Amino acid sequence: MPKCAPRPSQLLKLLSGLLVSVIAWILLGLLLNKLPFIFDHAHEWLQDEVLPGCALRKQPLLHYIDSRQVRVIWEGRCPDPESKLYYRILTDSTTNNDFDIPENFEYVKLSPRRHLFSAVVNNVPANVTFQYYVTYLNYKTNSITLKTVPEVTGKTPIRIALLGDSQLGVEQFRRHLKTIRRHHPNMFIHLGDMVQHAFKLRDWYRLFTSPLAILPPMPMVLVSGNHDWWAGRPNHYFHDRPKTYFSLMVN
Repeated sequence: MPKCAPRPSQLLKLLSGLLVSVIAWILLGLLLNKLPFIFDHAHEWLQDEVLPGCALRKQPLLHYIDSRQVRVIWEGRCPDPESKLYYRILTDSTTNNDFDIPENFEYVKLSPRRHLFSAVVNNVPANVTFQYYVTYLNYKTNSITLKTVPEVTGKTPIRIALLGDSQLGVEQFRRHLKTIRRHHPNMFIHLGDMVQHAFKLRDWYRLFTSPLAILPPMPMVLVSGNHDWWAGRPNHYFHDRPKTYFSLMVN
């Protein structure tokens, strides 16, 4: 019996169905790829527009800005000129366990629901225990404990986690941070381009501080890339640096 060729109308329906399936598959892939961004945007929207009262938007983050200087930044939804950083340095010979307050404190109003606080601690020795917490309005964070940058000796191995250019691959960034956490490094260095647009406040939460919470407390060195420091644009997260480069000695 002769084979029956499909009618033009049937062939058109087949091609149309195939085209719709391909488009639907592409749109589904794009949607799944964007889900983490949608969740992050929804989280920030809830923080800024829905949740009542005042709370921290970003937990305190410590990073080195010089060989013996560390900076702690935190962010809240409401202004608080009395917000403070409390810290102490513990060694084997420590007898005074009181917390101190650094003299260098700054406050910047980023927007009506974004208020950035920072404090710099000077003369931080290597290989000691550093503890700190933050008070904000009636809220006190948990005390965070970490070892400062290690001393280099012939017998002590140092494990350094090195990563950079993470601004456009936030899910890859999260996976790498989970891998880094499993190897228990002594310190973490980000080589720059933490965000895509330094002047966009949303980028700092979605692309950097939110994923970075995966790591346990450890010394961090954050190197400014060209996306993190744009001339003529406001950059409040690294605004205390007179230059975009610095040195860090581990001795």
